[in-house]
Amino acid sequence: MLRIYLPSLFFAFLVSTATAAAPDVSGLEPTGVQAGQSADLVLQGKPALPLSVVTDYPGLAVTVSEDGKSLHVDAAQAPAGVAFLRFHNPEGASDLIPLHIGLLPETTETEPNNHWRDAQNVAAQTTINGVLHAGGEVDTFGCELEQGQTLVAAVDANTALASPMDAVLQILSPEGFVLEQVDDAYGNDPQLTFVVPTTGRYFVRLFAFPSAPNSTINFAGGKDYQYRLTLTNGPFIDHLFEGAEGQLNPHGWNLGEGVDVANTPGRHHYRRLLNLSLPANVIT
Repeated sequence: MLRIYLPSLFFAFLVSTATAAAPDVSGLEPTGVQAGQSADLVLQGKPALPLSVVTDYPGLAVTVSEDGKSLHVDAAQAPAGVAFLRFHNPEGASDLIPLHIGLLPETTETEPNNHWRDAQNVAAQTTINGVLHAGGEVDTFGCELEQGQTLVAAVDANTALASPMDAVLQILSPEGFVLEQVDDAYGNDPQLTFVVPTTGRYFVRLFAFPSAPNSTINFAGGKDYQYRLTLTNGPFIDHLFEGAEGQLNPHGWNLGEGVDVANTPGRHHYRRLLNLSLPANVIT
């Protein structure tokens, strides 16, 4: 009888040990959601069932799907910033995974958009969740701008998402000529501003090199080359500095009087990573 049952028991042991693993969630796609909205995000890596998720971010509700392949995010009551998620099961827990919560409408990059003639149409106030999927890839976006407007284009990738990319950001004329280029602004993440000379359709182009230099002479890419590209011709805060009596003074572009710091797009929201807290009622 032992000869009959021992192989079965051994096989059952192998199956149980093969399936019992801590979740190895490496990221989310897309990497963010607009505050006040909900979305279903794909889990990257090897989630491993059963799977649960926790976060202490205020006003944010997150739920893993039954098959462990996606995450439902409800940011109806969440402020702008970066939430950190921990996926876990009885065998262990994942690294902290960032989830960006922005103030502008969110869209997802679609292919083909390598050439400016094939640029993806986007609004002048949007955050694009994109991926440079493979080496040699370039992502290009076109938007209508009016003379005299100031366009802000800001990339969050290497610093904010740990993407292994050193991005380059360009503004192209309606005829496809490079008008502006920035390689670095915040670490390896570029940011630029562009004053529109004449009304027309302009292009924002993004490509990258490896953040860790190697011998390859080519644009880099891969499934982990994720980025968030924020475009806006509206208010954008670059940073805050403390003035008299502890008042927070914003510095940025397209800012008028009485700026509502907590509800204005900008990099200052992500400075929560540096333990900067922004009261919801801050107005300067």
